[in-house]
This record gives sequence, C-alpha cells and structure tokens, in this order.
Amino acid sequence: MMKQGQWQVLHIEEIPQQHVTLPWRIRKMKSRELGSFFKELAEMTKAGIPFLDSWRLLVRPLPRGKKKDALIKIGDDIENGSRPSVALESSRLFPKMTCCLLKAGEHSGNMESVLSILGNYYQDTDCQRQQLIQAMIYPGFLLAGTILLLAGAVFYILPVFATMFASMNVPLPVLTRGLIGMKNLCCYHGLSLLGIFLLLAAVGVYGYKKRQARLYITACIMRIPLWRRMYLAWCWQRFSRIMAMQLASGIPVLSAIQDAANATNEIWFQKKMEYCSSWVRSGHSFLEAIQHENIATPFLEAMILVGESTGNYDTAFSRIASYYDWQISRWSQRICQLLEPLTMAFMGLMIGLVVLALLLPLLDAAAAII
Repeated sequence: MMKQGQWQVLHIEEIPQQHVTLPWRIRKMKSRELGSFFKELAEMTKAGIPFLDSWRLLVRPLPRGKKKDALIKIGDDIENGSRPSVALESSRLFPKMTCCLLKAGEHSGNMESVLSILGNYYQDTDCQRQQLIQAMIYPGFLLAGTILLLAGAVFYILPVFATMFASMNVPLPVLTRGLIGMKNLCCYHGLSLLGIFLLLAAVGVYGYKKRQARLYITACIMRIPLWRRMYLAWCWQRFSRIMAMQLASGIPVLSAIQDAANATNEIWFQKKMEYCSSWVRSGHSFLEAIQHENIATPFLEAMILVGESTGNYDTAFSRIASYYDWQISRWSQRICQLLEPLTMAFMGLMIGLVVLALLLPLLDAAAAII
C-alpha cells in the first residue's frame, strides 16, 4: 500500500494496549468451551487458514450474546494489530494460563502446537470434572436423604418419644437429651443461627479476597502434609507446562518464571516464586532457590537437576508437567472411589445415633419394669 500510494514513513509510534472494561460482566469461558474452541482453532491453523480468519469462522456460528460480542471484539483487536495473547488478556474472558501459553507461541512462532496443547489440556480438565461430578451424584443423593431422615426423626419422632417417657418418669439418656436440646435450639433460635452463619460466611469470603488474608490462610493450611503435597502438585503442574513453552520459545528465565507463576492464580505460590526470582537474579540456580523456599519435591529436584546438567530446561519442565498431570488424575480417581463408601459410613453413623437415641430410653423403661 505504501509503494502504490508513494507514501513515506516519517514516524512510527507504538500504541500501548489498554484493558477495556466492558459495560457488562461476562463469565469466563468454561473448560468444555475452551477445549472444543482451541481444538478446532488448532485444526484450522494446521490446515493453513490464518489465525484471524480461523477465529472469525469459529465465532460466526455462536449464538448472539455478550460472550459472542466479546469474541468479535477480540478479532477486531487482532485485525488492528494487537497480538492474540494481548487481545485475549484484555477481554478478561480467558484464563491467565491461556494468555501465557499464547504469548510463548507468539515468541516461538509455533501457534499450532500451543493451540493443540490448550485444546487437549482443557478437554482433559473437563473430562476429570465430569467424572468427579458423576461420582458425587450418588453420594450426594444419599447425603441429602440422610439429612432429611435425621431432620424428620429429630423434629417429629423424637419429641413424641420424649413426651411419652416424661409421662412415665423415665430419665432420658445423654444422647437423647442432646438431640432434643439441638432440636429446641434450632426451633427457637434458628433464624439467629442462620444469620450468624451467613455473616461469618460473608466475612470469610470477603477476607479471603484480600491478599494478606489469603497468604495467611494458605500458609496455615500448608502445614497439613497431605494438603501441601496436593497443592504443590497442582501448582507445579500448571507452572511447569507454561515454563516449558516459554523457555522453548526463547523467553528469558526470569520473565518466564514470573509469567508462569502468575498463571497459577495462587498468591502463596506467586510469592514464593518472587523470592525464587530474587535468588536466581543474585546468581543462584533455580534448584537452590526452590530448595531454600521449601517448595521442592523429590521428583522436581531430580528433574531440574537433570535440566541444569544438560541445559534442556524446557524438556525437564515438560516432563514435570506430564508427571503431575498423571499424579493429579490418579488422585482424582481415588477421591471418586472413596466418596461413596465414606458417604455410606457417615449415613450409617448418623442413623445409628438416632436409633440409639430412640432405643436407649425404651431399654431403660423395660429394665425399670423388670
């Protein structure tokens, strides 16, 4: 266009990207939507269709609504010269991990692989979520039935027995008196207890949104060994996946550490990574940094040591992400398998307590008659 119009460039100025706050609030796309969207986008780009054209082809058949308008605006931003990662981040419609991986793909020039990785990742995430929901349906039904049964026994059946035993001058056992006291407390002060519970819940949610409160709560929970192990596995799985892509695309280590940590959305882990970045900046290795911050695991130490010895950091982090993918999937299967027997045990315990509360006075009355 410049040659045809015989134009001459006098000045080039970069227009800074700004976060556009839309006049409505849009929920972020779900894992199911993200999986199918990026999978189709990857197939189109592999077929040779430009990224922008592929984007508009996928957005066109979507039903009209706020989400479609936001996706159309992303396409317009890309057409106007914005990078895809910046356009997606500005829309606040996609997770941070998506934007970080796209940024790595832009640097490496391998967008097709990044889009395919995103599609597979979100499809696997949605599959695990669906498995967990299906595993919780039956235990949830049993738990709801148990709660209704207990409420009926405590609020309707137990008072009848209590009145009968009082007329017979039979002393009630401690368990029966405790259930009756709980019933009276709920009847006379139910609204007050509900208000206190809602107030405490609101205070807890508001406090958890504060950075210092979340840091303190997470630090306290991290003292539990099992929770610490699962939390670190989840954080390292996301961190390592993004780190591998960024290092393979040539992004400097310090920038890659910060971007990968921000994509985890965990303030405690991000704080630890800030300290690790300071250690790396002062001349220490990344392995020494994570060991000093006490966030390393035996497998992680071994793989990073291999990466430092061979210089293939991206391969080491890719294997770390694959390992923790497998470990998280195994834990999800175990949790699904344990949900049903734990619910049955809880249901049997609760029903047993109610039956004992009804039978013990009868046994005491029969013993007094004999």
